This record gives sequence, C-alpha cells and structure tokens, in this order.
Amino acid sequence: GEGQLEFRVVGKGWVRILSDQKPIEDHEEAAREGLAFAKSQITNNKFQVVILDEILSAVDSALLTVDDIKELIRAKPSEVHLLMTGHNEYPELAEMADLVTNMEKVKHPYDKGILAQSGVDF
Repeated sequence: GEGQLEFRVVGKGWVRILSDQKPIEDHEEAAREGLAFAKSQITNNKFQVVILDEILSAVDSALLTVDDIKELIRAKPSEVHLLMTGHNEYPELAEMADLVTNMEKVKHPYDKGILAQSGVDF
C-alpha cells in the first residue's frame, strides 16, 4: 500500500577492502542477482521510488558494467523514480539522468582512522 517501504540487502559486502576474503566470483554472482532483482522491482508497478544505494560502486569494482546500468535505466517506466548512488562519475549515465548530484565530504570519521561503523556506514 501507499507509504510502505521495503529494504533488501543484495551483495556480499565489502569488495577487496577491509577483511574481504570472499572469492571475487561470489561478489560477481551476487551483483548479477542484485541487478536482476533491481530490474524486477523497477518494473513490477509496485514502487514509485527505487533507491539502489552503492550500485555505481559495483561498477567501480568491475562487478557490473556501465552498459548494465544503462539497460536498467532504459527498463524503468516513466512513472518510477530511480535513484542510484556511488562514488565515481559516469558521464554516459549522467547524460541519461534527469538529476545528478555531486556531494562533497567535509568531514568523516575515517579521517581519524575510524573504519566503517555498523548502523552508520552499513
């Protein structure tokens, strides 16, 4: 119904950083499954807004491609708002977007050596 939220975690966590010991194939498989799930949620007429947090980081990590993301954008019905986050800019994707925001970090606990914190960063 209206006003309802759903959250789904896809992926296997950190990729090649912190204590990641998982084979890259596990990350790749999870990214592919997550991409298929995202497409199903964008096209199922259930949601007005779909947020794909850190999906562009999957491109940064070579788990997905820019073409994968372009296909996802093309599949989006006009009435669905699709938000994607990440750390790097992809001009081809920016061209397809209605709105692009570049946020700049002013201060972060990592600057003091504090690693990602449960409940805040993940």
